[in-house]
Amino acid sequence: MRSLKTILRFFVLALFLYVLLILPWPGVREGYRALYQTTGQALFGRFGAEGRVRYEVRPDDELYDLDVVLGKRGVGEVPAKMDTRRVGYVPVAVIVALVLATPVPWGRKWRALAWGFVLVNLFVVFRSTLQLLYLYGNPSPVRLYELSPFWEAMLARTYELFFVAPACTSVVPALVWVAVTFRREDINRILRGVSPGTWGQPD
Repeated sequence: MRSLKTILRFFVLALFLYVLLILPWPGVREGYRALYQTTGQALFGRFGAEGRVRYEVRPDDELYDLDVVLGKRGVGEVPAKMDTRRVGYVPVAVIVALVLATPVPWGRKWRALAWGFVLVNLFVVFRSTLQLLYLYGNPSPVRLYELSPFWEAMLARTYELFFVAPACTSVVPALVWVAVTFRREDINRILRGVSPGTWGQPD
């Protein structure tokens, strides 16, 4: 019974923290968008030998807040809309909520938060890279390369899975949470209903 209460308490607290983090607090969306824009420009401003990428703010769009402007040297530019909240902010909110709600000692929480933050942001960089690879491979004036039908289909499926699919935004951070937070003995203690205050200590 105690283990069931621990699990229910965790889910309620994680949900509360997640909702708290994704509420439209003044300045949060704008702040994360500016961070994404600056980081994206630094990482992807030059994309290969001919590609040039710019991230421009869409100030009056409630859903999409940035334009990813794809350029090709000597050809022109093509914009693509994106939502930095879904691509980047929500995965970060998921990992933070899950780690903070987990009943482990605070020392382990801080370490899990640090590693989780790093790994989830690497996932965000991966998503952004995948987006550019997909867009630059599509037929357009700024197309940089052409893949074989097999690899084009593989890239399209990978893009759909990791960038487009809504579930991936939460599933990958949840897997990261498990990897950075739990030890094998924690699962045994949860199942036995041991108090979280004893987690991390020898039996």
